[in-house]
Amino acid sequence: MNNRFALERLADALRCIAQLVRRQFLRDDQVDFNLAEFLVQDRVERIGDLGDQAQAVLLVQHAHELQEQYLLVSLHEQNASRLSDIVVKIMHSISIIFGTTGISIKKARPYFEMLRQGSDELQAFLNSLVNESIITSLWQPLLQSQITHFLSYKYIYLLENEPVATEIENVHAIISAVQEHYNNSILLIKKALLEMMLPAWDR
Repeated sequence: MNNRFALERLADALRCIAQLVRRQFLRDDQVDFNLAEFLVQDRVERIGDLGDQAQAVLLVQHAHELQEQYLLVSLHEQNASRLSDIVVKIMHSISIIFGTTGISIKKARPYFEMLRQGSDELQAFLNSLVNESIITSLWQPLLQSQITHFLSYKYIYLLENEPVATEIENVHAIISAVQEHYNNSILLIKKALLEMMLPAWDR
Protein backbone atom coordinates (compact mmCIF):
# COMPACT_ATOMS: atom_id res chain seq x y z
CA MET A 1 0.00 0.00 0.00
CA ASN A 2 1.20 3.54 -0.80
CA ASN A 3 2.45 5.20 2.41
CA ARG A 4 1.03 8.58 1.51
CA PHE A 5 -2.41 7.11 0.90
CA ALA A 6 -2.29 5.15 4.17
CA LEU A 7 -1.32 8.24 6.18
CA GLU A 8 -4.05 10.30 4.56
CA ARG A 9 -6.62 7.62 5.33
CA LEU A 10 -5.50 7.49 8.96
CA ALA A 11 -5.58 11.27 9.20
CA ASP A 12 -9.11 11.35 7.77
CA ALA A 13 -10.26 8.71 10.24
CA LEU A 14 -8.81 10.49 13.27
CA ARG A 15 -10.32 13.75 12.03
CA CYS A 16 -13.71 12.04 11.84
CA ILE A 17 -13.30 10.80 15.41
CA ALA A 18 -12.47 14.34 16.52
CA GLN A 19 -15.62 15.66 14.86
CA LEU A 20 -17.67 12.89 16.44
CA VAL A 21 -16.41 13.75 19.92
CA ARG A 22 -16.95 17.47 19.42
CA ARG A 23 -20.55 16.87 18.34
CA GLN A 24 -21.18 14.61 21.30
CA PHE A 25 -19.72 17.16 23.73
CA LEU A 26 -21.81 19.95 22.30
CA ARG A 27 -25.02 17.92 22.25
CA ASP A 28 -25.24 16.15 25.57
CA ASP A 29 -21.81 16.23 27.21
CA GLN A 30 -21.37 12.52 26.56
CA VAL A 31 -18.97 10.63 24.29
CA ASP A 32 -19.80 7.55 22.25
CA PHE A 33 -16.80 5.66 23.62
CA ASN A 34 -17.58 2.33 21.96
CA LEU A 35 -17.74 3.84 18.50
CA ALA A 36 -14.73 6.10 19.01
CA GLU A 37 -12.62 3.28 20.43
CA PHE A 38 -13.65 1.02 17.55
CA LEU A 39 -12.64 3.63 15.01
CA VAL A 40 -9.25 4.19 16.64
CA GLN A 41 -8.64 0.45 16.88
CA ASP A 42 -9.46 0.14 13.20
CA ARG A 43 -6.83 2.77 12.44
CA VAL A 44 -4.30 0.90 14.60
CA GLU A 45 -4.87 -2.29 12.63
CA ARG A 46 -4.40 -0.49 9.33
CA ILE A 47 -1.14 1.08 10.49
CA GLY A 48 0.42 -2.32 9.88
CA ASP A 49 0.17 -1.57 6.18
CA LEU A 50 2.61 1.33 6.44
CA GLY A 51 6.13 0.86 5.15
CA ASP A 52 7.62 3.65 7.27
CA GLN A 53 8.11 1.90 10.61
CA ALA A 54 9.09 5.06 12.49
CA GLN A 55 5.89 6.80 11.37
CA ALA A 56 3.88 3.72 12.15
CA VAL A 57 5.24 3.60 15.71
CA LEU A 58 4.24 7.21 16.32
CA LEU A 59 0.76 6.62 14.95
CA VAL A 60 0.28 3.50 17.06
CA GLN A 61 1.41 5.39 20.16
CA HIS A 62 -1.01 8.22 19.47
CA ALA A 63 -3.88 5.82 18.83
CA HIS A 64 -3.22 3.96 22.08
CA GLU A 65 -3.06 7.25 23.98
CA LEU A 66 -6.48 8.11 22.59
CA GLN A 67 -7.85 4.77 23.70
CA GLU A 68 -6.45 5.25 27.20
CA GLN A 69 -8.03 8.67 27.42
CA TYR A 70 -11.40 7.27 26.28
CA LEU A 71 -11.23 4.67 29.02
CA LEU A 72 -10.24 7.28 31.61
CA VAL A 73 -13.19 9.53 30.79
CA SER A 74 -15.55 6.57 30.65
CA LEU A 75 -14.35 5.33 34.05
CA HIS A 76 -14.81 8.68 35.73
CA GLU A 77 -18.24 9.19 34.16
CA GLN A 78 -19.30 5.84 35.60
CA ASN A 79 -17.88 6.91 38.97
CA ALA A 80 -19.76 10.21 38.73
CA SER A 81 -22.99 8.28 38.24
CA ARG A 82 -22.17 6.17 41.29
CA LEU A 83 -21.41 9.30 43.31
CA SER A 84 -24.71 10.82 42.22
CA ASP A 85 -26.58 7.79 43.61
CA ILE A 86 -24.74 8.14 46.92
CA VAL A 87 -25.51 11.85 47.08
CA VAL A 88 -29.21 11.21 46.46
CA LYS A 89 -29.32 8.63 49.24
CA ILE A 90 -27.61 10.90 51.77
CA MET A 91 -29.51 14.04 50.82
CA HIS A 92 -32.85 12.24 50.88
CA SER A 93 -32.26 10.85 54.36
CA ILE A 94 -31.12 14.22 55.71
CA SER A 95 -34.11 16.01 54.17
CA ILE A 96 -36.52 13.54 55.81
CA ILE A 97 -34.79 13.73 59.20
CA PHE A 98 -34.72 17.53 59.35
CA GLY A 99 -37.44 18.50 56.89
CA THR A 100 -40.37 16.48 58.19
CA THR A 101 -42.41 18.40 60.73
CA GLY A 102 -42.95 16.57 64.00
CA ILE A 103 -41.11 13.39 62.99
CA SER A 104 -40.10 11.31 65.99
CA ILE A 105 -36.73 9.67 66.46
CA LYS A 106 -38.47 6.30 66.22
CA LYS A 107 -39.90 7.12 62.80
CA ALA A 108 -36.65 8.74 61.72
CA ARG A 109 -34.47 5.73 62.57
CA PRO A 110 -34.80 4.08 59.12
CA TYR A 111 -33.52 7.32 57.60
CA PHE A 112 -30.60 7.47 60.01
CA GLU A 113 -29.81 3.93 58.88
CA MET A 114 -30.05 5.05 55.25
CA LEU A 115 -27.74 7.93 56.09
CA ARG A 116 -25.21 5.54 57.61
CA GLN A 117 -25.39 3.27 54.56
CA GLY A 118 -24.85 6.22 52.26
CA SER A 119 -22.00 7.36 54.48
CA ASP A 120 -20.30 3.96 54.24
CA GLU A 121 -20.64 4.05 50.46
CA LEU A 122 -19.21 7.56 50.39
CA GLN A 123 -16.22 6.49 52.48
CA ALA A 124 -15.50 3.63 50.07
CA PHE A 125 -15.86 5.99 47.12
CA LEU A 126 -13.51 8.61 48.57
CA ASN A 127 -10.94 5.96 49.49
CA SER A 128 -10.95 4.84 45.86
CA LEU A 129 -9.89 8.35 44.83
CA VAL A 130 -6.81 8.54 47.05
CA ASN A 131 -4.39 8.02 44.17
CA GLU A 132 -6.41 10.00 41.61
CA SER A 133 -4.39 13.23 41.72
CA ILE A 134 -6.31 14.72 38.80
CA ILE A 135 -9.34 14.62 41.12
CA THR A 136 -7.91 15.30 44.57
CA SER A 137 -5.66 18.14 43.39
CA LEU A 138 -8.78 20.30 43.00
CA TRP A 139 -9.87 19.81 46.61
CA GLN A 140 -9.57 22.97 48.67
CA PRO A 141 -7.78 22.74 52.07
CA LEU A 142 -11.07 22.95 54.00
CA LEU A 143 -12.62 20.15 51.94
CA GLN A 144 -9.47 18.07 52.28
CA SER A 145 -9.60 18.53 56.04
CA GLN A 146 -13.28 17.53 56.16
CA ILE A 147 -12.64 14.44 54.05
CA THR A 148 -9.63 13.41 56.15
CA HIS A 149 -11.74 13.64 59.29
CA PHE A 150 -14.63 11.81 57.64
CA LEU A 151 -12.38 8.94 56.55
CA SER A 152 -10.76 8.68 59.96
CA TYR A 153 -13.95 8.15 61.96
CA LYS A 154 -17.08 6.07 61.87
CA TYR A 155 -19.89 8.61 61.83
CA ILE A 156 -22.90 7.44 63.82
CA TYR A 157 -25.23 10.43 63.23
CA LEU A 158 -27.45 9.48 66.16
CA LEU A 159 -26.27 9.38 69.78
CA GLU A 160 -28.61 8.72 72.71
CA ASN A 161 -31.62 9.58 70.56
CA GLU A 162 -30.13 12.89 69.51
CA PRO A 163 -28.85 13.73 66.01
CA VAL A 164 -25.10 14.41 65.91
CA ALA A 165 -25.37 17.75 64.14
CA THR A 166 -21.65 18.23 63.46
CA GLU A 167 -21.40 14.89 61.65
CA ILE A 168 -24.49 15.53 59.56
CA GLU A 169 -23.32 19.03 58.65
CA ASN A 170 -19.89 17.69 57.72
CA VAL A 171 -21.14 14.89 55.45
CA HIS A 172 -23.57 17.33 53.82
CA ALA A 173 -20.75 19.76 53.07
CA ILE A 174 -18.54 16.95 51.77
CA ILE A 175 -21.00 15.47 49.29
CA SER A 176 -21.93 18.90 47.92
CA ALA A 177 -18.31 19.93 47.39
CA VAL A 178 -17.02 16.57 46.19
CA GLN A 179 -19.72 16.24 43.57
CA GLU A 180 -19.00 19.73 42.22
CA HIS A 181 -15.24 19.18 42.19
CA TYR A 182 -15.59 15.75 40.63
CA ASN A 183 -17.74 17.06 37.79
CA ASN A 184 -15.20 19.84 37.18
CA SER A 185 -12.40 17.26 37.10
CA ILE A 186 -14.25 15.24 34.47
CA LEU A 187 -14.55 18.36 32.34
CA LEU A 188 -10.78 18.78 32.52
CA ILE A 189 -10.25 15.16 31.48
CA LYS A 190 -12.64 15.65 28.58
CA LYS A 191 -10.80 18.82 27.60
CA ALA A 192 -7.57 16.83 27.48
CA LEU A 193 -9.32 14.30 25.29
CA LEU A 194 -10.43 16.99 22.87
CA GLU A 195 -6.91 18.41 22.72
CA MET A 196 -5.59 14.97 21.86
CA MET A 197 -8.12 14.86 19.04
CA LEU A 198 -6.51 17.87 17.38
CA PRO A 199 -3.52 16.56 15.43
CA ALA A 200 -1.25 18.90 13.54
CA TRP A 201 -3.16 18.45 10.27
CA ASP A 202 -6.37 19.67 11.89
CA ARG A 203 -4.98 22.99 13.14
